[in-house]
Amino acid sequence: MAAYVIADLHLSEHRPALLAALRDFIGHLLMDDRLIIAGDLFDYFVGVSESDPLHQAVRDLFHEAADHGVQVLFQHGNRDFLMNRADAAWLGVRLLPPLFVLTTTLGPMLIMHGDQLCTNDHAYQRARKIFSWRWLQAFFRMFPYSTREGVALTMREHSKRSKAVRSTDPNVFRVVNETMAQALASMECVALVHGHVHAFAQYHDPIPGCKIRMVLGAWGRKFSYVRADSNGVTTAERPLESLKSAQLLL
Repeated sequence: MAAYVIADLHLSEHRPALLAALRDFIGHLLMDDRLIIAGDLFDYFVGVSESDPLHQAVRDLFHEAADHGVQVLFQHGNRDFLMNRADAAWLGVRLLPPLFVLTTTLGPMLIMHGDQLCTNDHAYQRARKIFSWRWLQAFFRMFPYSTREGVALTMREHSKRSKAVRSTDPNVFRVVNETMAQALASMECVALVHGHVHAFAQYHDPIPGCKIRMVLGAWGRKFSYVRADSNGVTTAERPLESLKSAQLLL
């Protein structure tokens, strides 16, 4: 029995290869394995649409995984923070809290999307707080799906332009050590796994008690994952096409 952590797949109808890669990845998992998706499963998400071919395909994949004894768990990312329990149930995933602790041979390991750590990005953190308001989310869901989708696409374009401007500040998109230290201490963890920054790496940060920080990359030409079982914790990044290989995840 193993737990796998992935993030930042950004599934989209325009990139069918990513869904095929996720299907291949899950195909390597065994009964009683757990797959933890640490945010940004979709490129954008404004609620489930049962008529959306992508949503239906993801649902079929996750329900098939459950039939084979693989549990799929999901944390909110900055692109799919609107997913609620009803959406998760329809898709066949179990919603996790923003900070989730996994017991490993390293000790308690904290899993999170990672956007919470970029506290130097003040504009984003303000927007993140506003969009987390339940009443605002409920109000947004009152609109037809097509309207919500249009708003999301408009906001994505605005976000890209804003990010291009803010990226001139080298500190904006960096995780903040003090914020990491607070998160680890609050959950009594000694290791950290997160995505969001789209750069696969391992770090030994100058944080007391933190053994290692493992950063997951975004799926595209490559994919990455963290694997934890009774033999230890490993992490890997490989070409997307290699998912066709046998026993890839061992």
